[in-house]
This record gives sequence, C-alpha cells and structure tokens, in this order.
Amino acid sequence: LSEASVALKNYNNKMNNMEAGASHHGHFTLPTSWSPQDFTGKQRVVVVAIFGKSTMDSGGCKATALELMVGRKIFQRNMIQPLSIDFDTMIGVEGYYNPVRRTIYLHLTGAYDTSTLISSLEAMHQQLQDKGFLMAWSSLKLGYARSLLVLFSVSHLLLLCHPTHVFDISYIHLFRTLDAIRSKAQNCLAEVLRQVPGISKDWVSFGRLCSPRVLFIFSSRLLPIQITSHDNASVQRTTVNRTSRNSTVPSPLRNLELALEDQIYRLLRKSRVITNISANSLFALPNNQAYVYIMEENQEEIPASSLINNTLHKLCSSQADSRIK
Repeated sequence: LSEASVALKNYNNKMNNMEAGASHHGHFTLPTSWSPQDFTGKQRVVVVAIFGKSTMDSGGCKATALELMVGRKIFQRNMIQPLSIDFDTMIGVEGYYNPVRRTIYLHLTGAYDTSTLISSLEAMHQQLQDKGFLMAWSSLKLGYARSLLVLFSVSHLLLLCHPTHVFDISYIHLFRTLDAIRSKAQNCLAEVLRQVPGISKDWVSFGRLCSPRVLFIFSSRLLPIQITSHDNASVQRTTVNRTSRNSTVPSPLRNLELALEDQIYRLLRKSRVITNISANSLFALPNNQAYVYIMEENQEEIPASSLINNTLHKLCSSQADSRIK
C-alpha cells in the first residue's frame, strides 16, 4: 500500500509539472464561448462535475476531494468573496480544462451553499418582502435545478459533496424532479442537437453524452470521537484499500461508508431514481465499486480559523495599500 501511495504521488507530481508548462490557465465560467487553443475537436475529454452543499468556511468550494486526487488547487475560495455566481439567478458554474489529463472540471455553486445563500440575502431583500420566503426559496431552487440538469446532461462523472456524514433525503425529490424534466425535454434537446455538426447519433437520441455515474462524498467533522480516533489509530487507509470491499479488518469509518452505500442504494432503487436500465435513468452507480467516500478530518479543507486569519490579513493589507495610495 505504501508503494502504491508513493507511485500515485509521483504520478501526480509528474502531471503537475507537465501542467505547469501549459500555455493557458484553462479557467472559464458557463455559459462561455472559450475554446482551448490546442483543442482540435477530435480529442476525447472526460467531464467531471461537482455539486452539493457546503459550509460557510469553505466559501462555496466543494472540490477538496477532487483537488486531493489531482494533487493541485483548481478552484480558489474566499470567505468574503465566494466562487463566482450570477446575482440574477444566484447560480454559478465554474470550469477548468486540464489539457494534460484531457479533463474538464465543472463546479456548481448555488443556493445549497451557505456562503452563496448569505450573499444572496441582500440582493433578494425586496423579493423576500414582496413574495415571502417560500416564493424566494422556490426561485432559488428552480435556478439550481436547471443548472444541475445541464451538468447531468454533459458530464461523465458527478461528485455529490455533503458537509456531514448523513445522507440528505431531499436529494431524492430533486433527482426525481430532474429525471421527469429530462424525459419531457428529451425531444426538444434532440432537435437542438441535430443542428450541431459532429454530434453522434446516440448523443442526439438520448439528449446527453451518456448515463453519468455519481459518487457521494461526505465529511467526518460531526462523527463521534470514538469512530474517528479508532480509525486514526488503525492502519492508514489509502485509495487502494478504500475501493476493496474485501478488506480483512474494516475500520469503523469504512463500515459507515458501507452502511451509507446500502442506505443510498435502497433509497434510490425504491424511488426509481436508478433502474436496471441505466440509459433510462437520470444516473447510475458504479458497478461493483465503492461509491461513498467519507473525507477524514486531516484531508478536508483549511480549518475555519486559518481561513479567517488569511481573509483578515488580505483585507487589512488591501485597506493599507489603498490608504497609502
């Protein structure tokens, strides 16, 4: 396992060195007309999307697990200035194209992120007074659902991030709504896609690239100390033994992951979000592979205290510079 970890680290370092020599940064926001300079239209890419909920101290960024896998920072975050959003819809989709790995990363920020919700209160103050909370919240959820439907239509893999270790059953209603809308809009999407040159017949007929796979990423922040301390005292878990279901001595954290997998699978099957025919479903789960991951505390983003100190330092520095000028 240690040799595999070293090999993975060396591979990430090699890829990062290659990325450092890239001719462009690759960051963009949707919708966009930006196109990579080295993209010929015949090169295959993988689209990975991130969505879910986040806490205040994360600044709306949910890409920690992805950045750990890639080995570099992709999306910047700030407590006082969260990830870019459109203040008309309170939705933002940031993207990053990695020319070395041939991967496009999409990051959805919206009403389910605490920092975005707080920043939208001032902009929606008049709407809250005129229409009330229910109407305002419904409009926020509508914009989020529309953007999420786009991600399900263009992505190969989606990461659902949640700031606790408990699955939020409100996602079931959201998934069922998206599946119903996708089925009704499939013919309209097919008509639009037929006008785009170079699109495959399967893409046109199904209205999307493929039936995407979804992975669930949870946080261990609120776990009882008995579970986290026992897991830290045991053998360090790596990506290799995480994907193995036949581990000889599973840790309490791994047992919780397996329990969450069973719970999520039963809920999705009972609500018919996933079916035996993945092409007819909104998404599918990886076959015979782990699809639930609980981030350990030492793997998660910067602690709130450090983030606050860095933010205050930047604020004081900018104010001091403005006074000097």
